[in-house]
Formats: sequence, C-alpha cells, structure tokens
Amino acid sequence: MDGENQSVVSEFALLGLGHSWNMKVLLFMIFLMLYFVIVTGNIVIVTLIITDPHLHSPMYFFLANLSFVDMWLSSVTTPKMITDFLRENKTISFAGCMCQIFFAHFIAAGEMVLLVVMAYDRYVAICKPLHYSTIMNLQKCIGLVVSSWTVGFVHAMSHIVVIVRLPFCGPREIDSFFCDMPLVIKLVNSEDKVNKMDGGNQSVMSEFVLLGLGHSWDMQVLLFMIFLILYLIIVSGNVVIMTLIITDPHLHSPMYFFLANLSFVDMWLSSNTTPKMIADFLREKKTISFAGCMSQIFFSHFIAGLEMVVLVIMAYDRYVAICKPLHYSTIMSLHRCIGLVVTAWTVGFVHAMSQMVVIVELPFCGPREIDSFFCDRPLVIDLACMDSHTLKVLMNVDCGVVAITCFILLLISYTYILVTVCQNSKTGASKALSTCTAHITVVVLFFGPCIFIYVWPLNITWMDKFLAVFYSIFTPLLNPAIYTLRNKEMKNAIKRFGNYYVDFKGNN
Repeated sequence: MDGENQSVVSEFALLGLGHSWNMKVLLFMIFLMLYFVIVTGNIVIVTLIITDPHLHSPMYFFLANLSFVDMWLSSVTTPKMITDFLRENKTISFAGCMCQIFFAHFIAAGEMVLLVVMAYDRYVAICKPLHYSTIMNLQKCIGLVVSSWTVGFVHAMSHIVVIVRLPFCGPREIDSFFCDMPLVIKLVNSEDKVNKMDGGNQSVMSEFVLLGLGHSWDMQVLLFMIFLILYLIIVSGNVVIMTLIITDPHLHSPMYFFLANLSFVDMWLSSNTTPKMIADFLREKKTISFAGCMSQIFFSHFIAGLEMVVLVIMAYDRYVAICKPLHYSTIMSLHRCIGLVVTAWTVGFVHAMSQMVVIVELPFCGPREIDSFFCDRPLVIDLACMDSHTLKVLMNVDCGVVAITCFILLLISYTYILVTVCQNSKTGASKALSTCTAHITVVVLFFGPCIFIYVWPLNITWMDKFLAVFYSIFTPLLNPAIYTLRNKEMKNAIKRFGNYYVDFKGNN
C-alpha cells in the first residue's frame, strides 16, 4: 500500500455538530451538563448496588454492569466532542480514531449481550421463581457477564483488524463529532487500492494450487483408497450415533442430545475438506477456486469454534450430573440445552467471521501454491503480497482466545468433578474417571492438533500436514468409536436397534 496507514494519514479532521461560535458555546454547556449527569448518575447506581446488601441480587448485579458500560460508552466520544466545541482545529490522531471505533463496537456489542442477559434473568425470575436462586447463582451471573465482554471484544476485533489496514491516503474530513466507522471507511482511497492490488483479490488470484499429500501415482492411489474408506466410516459412524439417539427413548437425555450434536459437527468437520482431498488424489491438476478456498477457511474455523464450545457444554453437563444430581433435571432442562447449543453455533460463527473479514481483504498477487491438501489459514496468509507477520500474530491470538478459554473451562469442569466425587466417596475418583474418560479423550484428541496448528504453530511442513490430517480425519473417526465402545448405554441401544430390525424382518 506504499507505506502504512499512519504514515499516509496521521490524523483526521472532525467537522463536529455546529459552525457558529454562539452555537458551539451553547452546545458545550448543554453536553457538559449532560455528561456530568451521566457519569454521576451511573456512579451513584454502581455505588448503591455495591454498598447496599439489599441490592446484592442477580438483577442488580447486571444493572451495575449496565451502568458501568453506559458510563464507558458515553466516555468514548463525549469528552472529545465537548472539548472540540471550544477548539478551532478539531482533529483526532489515527490511533485515537481507531481506539474510538474499537471501543464503540466493543461496548455496543457487550451492552447488547448484557441486555439479553438481563432479559433472561427476568424470564427465570418470573417463569421459574422456585428455581431462581439455583439457576442464577453467582458463578452463572459472572459467567454471563464475562460472556458479554468476550462477545464485545471479538466483535470489535473483527472490525478493527480490517480497518487499520485500509489505505487512507486521500480526504481526511469526517462529517461527525467522532470517528464513526461507516464515515471512516468512506475515506478509503478505493481507486488507489485497486491500482495497487492490480484489480483486487478475485481478478488477480482466481484459484490456488494445492500440493496435496503424495507425489507418486501409486502413493496417491493408495491414499485415495485409505481416506475414502475412512471417510465412509466417519459418515456412517456418526449417522448411526445420531439415528440411535433420535430413535431410542432411553437416550433422550441432555448428555446424548449434546453427543448427537457433536456427531453432526464431526461429520461436518470431516466433510469440509476430505471429499476434495479424496477427489484430488486422482487428479493431476489440484486447484481450488478463490471462493472455494475462502469457504474452506470459513467452515473450518466455524466448525472448530463450534465443537470447542460443544465440548465445554458436555463437560458442564457432566459437572451438573455428578456434582448436583438432585438439581440435574431442573438445571439441564430442554430449553437450557437448546440455548447452550445455539450459543455454541453463535460463537463458532462469530469466530469464523472474525477471521474471514480479514483474509478476504488480503492482496493475493504473487505465488499461489499451498503446500497442503486444503486451504489452511496460516498457509493462505503466507501467500499475501505484504508483510503478514503482525497479522498472523493477531489471527493466532484470536484463535487462542477461543481455544485456550474453552480448554481452561474444560479443566475447571473436570477438576470440580474429581474433587467433588473424591470428597463424597473413597472410590469416587475411579467412578468419575470412568464416567468422563470418553469426554477427556475426545478433548485431548481435538484440542491438541488445534492448538499446534492455529494457536502455537510449529512451522514444520510434514508435522503441520500430519496434524491437519489427524484433526480433520482421525478425530471425527475416533469420536464414534470412543463414545460407542466405552459407553454401555450406547452398546445397549445398538443391541436394541439390532433386535428391532431382526424382529421387523422376521414379521415381514
């Protein structure tokens, strides 16, 4: 882009709200008083809730957080606007402008989720008053608030990582009192950008070349047969698990509801890259279109983020079943289970979008060979015509936030399970391990490759290929085997299904 953004545009000019001096003085006095009322009012609310024991309840806990967020939201832009009323030269630095955009989206998204949380709190209080204290306990309230902040942060990062790389080298006047994202984007010199990228991503790079796993024809035929068989086993195995859970009334419980979702996600995870890889073994020219490459990246991160959260939910389900058995049916109701699964899908989608909005804007105008069997995000970024080191670090941090957070939550859940059961029984540890071994095994198999591919990359080509194959082929393959061979209820369900099939055939 002929230099970084900051070196081309170091500051922006804010046109503000008024033009005449008298109008500016009047607006200064009005907004100064309003801002003072906002800050003092919210501080009073937060102070009252913290100091008054009668207000120590979930509703007022969320209200205190909302007041803090509102005060912060106003403080992002209002102080700058007030001081600018008395200035002739209303400018804001590039860094200051990016900070305003980041915090505006961070706080806005966080407040949206917080309002949803407050609505959920009122729903529980009114519709389930007898279980209110159990459902809305302190840990749950803190978790919901942390979730709102996390969603806000991920949402803001998905915007800012794109905006900071835009080529601002033309006009710099913003017709507002703060850096509003749509107005800032309008200042991008799109013609200059197109010239420098020589026509944009799609016109310069219409397809990528996948080098694949093998080079000799005999090796590719062998791999074709092996991975075709494995893929058929993956699909059929996960379909069998979902069918058994749907049709067998004995398996209509939260644990198996989540297991059915995990099987569907595993089948989808493998189907994202494996069919293309299998077909490419018999092709001399292994190419993938730009749109197809972006789709692989999107769905691989969508499914990965989704599965991580599903594994956390399954750990939480086991925690409630073992540590709070008397309240299990109340806590893990059908509505709660559906809500948790919807949350998992939402997290996966937001995580994938935070990656895609950056990658699709990269200038691909040089080499186009990807040394893998699919469009792996780190390898695709390496092909961009730019210094991608900082971007790769940011993308790894984005993945790390999701992966490490989920992994820590899993460790906490299983630690609670072991500690609780050990305190209640001398043989509790072995029973707890027997119950959760399948879950722990799946967690290790899934998180291991993910962490070394996207969070802490080894940058060893053959190792990256091995981990990618393990992640997309062997993890979805092993999950059905682990949950059926180590689970007595699943074994019994298979026997019942077999007996029903034999009886049905015999009656006909």
